[in-house]
Amino acid sequence: MVVNIPEKYCILLKNKCLEFLWNNKPPLVAYDVIINKVIDGGLNFPDIMQKMYAFRLKYLSRLFDENYCAIWKQTCLYFFSKFENMNLRIELLFCDLRNRKIDVLPEFYQSMILSWQNICENVDIEVNSENVFDIPLFLNPNITNCNKMLYLKTFIQAGVCKIKDIAYECKPGFLKESYIQEIVSEKFPEVSENKILHAVRNVLETLPDEYKVLVEANVHQKLSFDTSPRLETNASRHFDVNVRAVWGALASGNGLAHLNEVLATLDSPTMSQNTFTTIENEISQWWKDLLQEDFSQAIAEEKKK
Repeated sequence: MVVNIPEKYCILLKNKCLEFLWNNKPPLVAYDVIINKVIDGGLNFPDIMQKMYAFRLKYLSRLFDENYCAIWKQTCLYFFSKFENMNLRIELLFCDLRNRKIDVLPEFYQSMILSWQNICENVDIEVNSENVFDIPLFLNPNITNCNKMLYLKTFIQAGVCKIKDIAYECKPGFLKESYIQEIVSEKFPEVSENKILHAVRNVLETLPDEYKVLVEANVHQKLSFDTSPRLETNASRHFDVNVRAVWGALASGNGLAHLNEVLATLDSPTMSQNTFTTIENEISQWWKDLLQEDFSQAIAEEKKK
């Protein structure tokens, strides 16, 4: 990754090329025309800035490619996450940063973002149930109030930066206004609750209908309850959690009655006497086999002396 050509040298190169093209005379055709392809009425004249943008965008495409692995990708996403303390990663590209101070980012990443900003208006990013929750609430040109992008520093510092931060995790829909207000008030107790509540309503009202429909119909975090795996050994096919429970009871000097008391307190199904005894016998056999192996190794070591 190389650094940018300083802007003054880009302009100098451009002027030198134009002087050569027009033989040091005033241009006969507008610059925006000559850089077009010949088929479009241009001269296919090379534009230094566009070449540089194209080079940066090539790296940006690799940032999106999950199959492309490189250390610089993680470094890039780390710096993205530190911008404005919004904890955004690739979602930073949803933001319009053309009027923001981005010199906190390394120069290469600055140029990558600026290159993207120059073409993003012509790129249609599909918003779906998979990515809607990661869309940033602030500096987002799609979320505006009176044609101005939202930017609430109190919300950002309170960790409310993405749509998922104002939506339920395990069921569809947005959090209640009072819940969001409490999140921000906890960080800024000195700010009037009514003022924060007004800001919350402003954020919710400015969300595009497309986003609202997706959030109301989908769940951010889908819970799955998996059954404990079975132990696949020659001597046992009991559930792993049952074996661990019996082992723990034996190791602590307790039996089935005490174990079932603990399980009942946890509102968990209790264990039958038959299951407990069977697992206890299997564990005893495992311990016996291990001890026998240790004794055999010790005897072998003694014989070598």
